[in-house]
Parts: sequence; C-alpha cells; structure tokens
Amino acid sequence: MVDGQMVAFGQVVLKPAGRKHLARIIVDPTMRRRGHGEAFVRVLLAQATEQCSVISLNVDEQNAVQFHFINVLGSLMHRIHQMSPRSSGSRYMVLLV
Repeated sequence: MVDGQMVAFGQVVLKPAGRKHLARIIVDPTMRRRGHGEAFVRVLLAQATEQCSVISLNVDEQNAVQFHFINVLGSLMHRIHQMSPRSSGSRYMVLLV
C-alpha cells in the first residue's frame, strides 16, 4: 500500500513436493514504473523462499508489460533452472533461489 492505496497484489501458492509458485502478480497500471512492483516481488520471494529453494511462475511472453517486468526482476532470480514452453507464448519457469 502506498498512501492508503493498494498498488500490487500477488500470491505465494504451496505446490506438491514443497515447491512454491508465484501467482497472480498484478501492479496497478497507474503505479507502474515506480519500483512498487519490484519491492512487492522482493517481499513475495522472501516469503516464498522460507524453507524452500525452488520457486515457479508462469510468464506470458505475449504480454509486453509482464515480459518487461520479468526482465526487470531478472536480478532477483538467481538462476533459472527450467523454462518450458506452454500454450501460445506462455512459459513455465522454475527458479532456484
């Protein structure tokens, strides 16, 4: 929240074998490119990596905003372990953190 306004939403979902999945990450379009999304994902990653070193997420390469955001976050992701194509331009990523 910034000045009482929610600027981002996202989830950390527990998956089988203890893997955690980042899901539904959304940043208010009027608040983008101000560092709020990166700060929010840092918090999600910190929560996700508690007792877990494998994180997954889906990336829609056809969504320019999402693709740009994932590239910006590249420095937060220590190593991409696996990147598998999914349906029409979507990729499933497994990160080792």
